[in-house]
Amino acid sequence: MFYYLFLYKMNQDTFMLNDLSQVKLDLILSLEEEEITKYINQLINRFYPNIEKDSVSYKHLQNNYRNSFNMEKLLRHYDFINNSFDVEYTPTGLVKSVTNNMYTFNNTIN
Repeated sequence: MFYYLFLYKMNQDTFMLNDLSQVKLDLILSLEEEEITKYINQLINRFYPNIEKDSVSYKHLQNNYRNSFNMEKLLRHYDFINNSFDVEYTPTGLVKSVTNNMYTFNNTIN
């Protein structure tokens, strides 16, 4: 299917999830299971070409992409979450970490 051609250009060096438009993010999340798996596999093959497809690491990456897309949706949809947490992204389209702003604030005043 053509969906992956406009979701992410595979010739780019990076894929910043937070730069993905809301329309494209919604499209990714609305894909049928087989389609989203193909899309995620293309991302993994692009950014992690040395990971064996049958490996545990590959399965972890698949789950991490799915979870990152869903986390990004939550962050965008709920302002109170977006305003309460800082998110760090990888240049390969994954959410690397989510930190509670209050924790950061408490560390600076102690």
